[in-house]
Amino acid sequence: TVALLRSGPRETDLKLSPEPSLADLDALLETARGTGLQVTYQISGSTEGLTTSLELALFRLVQEGITNTLKHAPRATRLQVSIRRGQEDLRVVVDDNGGNGLPAAAFGHGLIGMRERVVLHNGRLFVGPTSSGWRVSAWLPLHEQADRKAV
Repeated sequence: TVALLRSGPRETDLKLSPEPSLADLDALLETARGTGLQVTYQISGSTEGLTTSLELALFRLVQEGITNTLKHAPRATRLQVSIRRGQEDLRVVVDDNGGNGLPAAAFGHGLIGMRERVVLHNGRLFVGPTSSGWRVSAWLPLHEQADRKAV
């Protein structure tokens, strides 16, 4: 999107397609596996009844977590993705084992975009090093979704 805004659209670039949802997550994870990463995915709780906006946010958080691993952790061999739905919240975590250093210059549009998506849903984003790699973790309340449906 940022590149498009900077360069302007060309007629041949304007291909319309539906926004991705959690149904598209398997294809995204397969793409990551195609790079040689050992990818595990765990989902607990139902994803039924989530708004389109929340599903898109979850998909994009996972997508950006994968992108960050591929771009900034070339030594990573594994990637773990988990989504957990509780009674009142959702949690998504993307963990890699590619080392725990990320240069300050690496903080670009991806992390900003993740933060904006999470804030849009009144959630919280945690991004940073772990003992063996890097973690992207988001907490998103579900009660906000119910409030928005009622409006």
